[in-house]
Amino acid sequence: MKKQIFTTLFLAGISCVSLQAQNTFPSSGNVGIGTSTPLAPLTIDGIGKPSSDNILFLKDDLSLSMDIYSSYTGGPSDRYRGGFAYGVRPANKAWQIWHVDPSRGWQNLLHVSDNGNIGLGTLNPNSRLCISDGGNGLISMHAGNTSSALGFNRNVTDGAIPNTAISAWQFTARDESFRLEGYNGTFGNPLTILKNGYMGLGINNPNSQLCISDGGNGLISMHAGVTSALGFNRNVTDGAIPNTAISGWQFTARDESFRLEGFNGAYTFPLSVLKNGNVGIGTPNPDSRLTVKGLIHAEEVKVSLQVPGPDYVFEKNYKLLSLSETETYIQQNKHLPEVPSAKEMETNGISLSEMNMLLLKKVEELTLYLIEMKKENEQIKKENQQVKTAIELLQKGSH
Repeated sequence: MKKQIFTTLFLAGISCVSLQAQNTFPSSGNVGIGTSTPLAPLTIDGIGKPSSDNILFLKDDLSLSMDIYSSYTGGPSDRYRGGFAYGVRPANKAWQIWHVDPSRGWQNLLHVSDNGNIGLGTLNPNSRLCISDGGNGLISMHAGNTSSALGFNRNVTDGAIPNTAISAWQFTARDESFRLEGYNGTFGNPLTILKNGYMGLGINNPNSQLCISDGGNGLISMHAGVTSALGFNRNVTDGAIPNTAISGWQFTARDESFRLEGFNGAYTFPLSVLKNGNVGIGTPNPDSRLTVKGLIHAEEVKVSLQVPGPDYVFEKNYKLLSLSETETYIQQNKHLPEVPSAKEMETNGISLSEMNMLLLKKVEELTLYLIEMKKENEQIKKENQQVKTAIELLQKGSH
């Protein structure tokens, strides 16, 4: 292999040298082509170029090593316009490509270390790939058995941050997880993805499919499954409440229902919606379109009637019980006719529309009773007046 490299470079060097150049072929020692002062076992120099501007420079220090320098071939001044250098350097065990520029000097373009690390713009790549702008700008990449990483303004092997004036970022695959980590004075985990698909924003160990944290006690948790839930200040998988100073809340879809649940010392059901459309406030099992456990405070309630209004009470053919009949019924049943008993109301509740119409009916019946009593009273007053008049006449006749 060394002979092949040597032959290839030798022929390339010969092709670049004029036949009129000075050559040195001693029986022993350094060989020079295009120069009478070879500085290495083989030195190939361009015509008219200073001996320090070599086209090909080979030396042997126990192992084959090469320094290859090339620049423009126009004239002596071309060496100041720029050029490239390629070399395998045994001193630092690296293969390098350099570029020379009069204004900036030698610039390292590519560095391949003997351990396989590659540097672009840097002489000291300490990760598998280091890309530098020659200043503080850095992209670092490394792959390993336990951890692989891609860093921006951060060296992924030693954690160095070249430019401390800005934040550093790193994508890391380790501990069976993928993470975006931030370094801006404090260590943060903007993004964590575990192998089970759980994702965390601002949290290292998400234990639901999506956990969003402010880095302290603030938490939003989301999980999908047979039971799907969205929790605020509550982890929906284990029920943990990070900030116990405030309530935890959770939207839950389970048991063919959708619920808003509250956790503030006691487990509550502020809202429940069943698949049949029933809605419950304060109860998990609404048995009608709207079931409310507790007081209702409203400025006004409008009820659509499912029963007819009791105006039929004033029809001529309406059979109104007499007061004596009503009295007999009350004595026997302890409640008004048609009105549910106290026990029935406690057991079954009441229908607001039916009860209001029933009460209105009783008011209308009571009105009829009052009208009848008024007529009777007027008749009694009339009869009393007649009796009074007769008595007065009798009294006058006796005198």
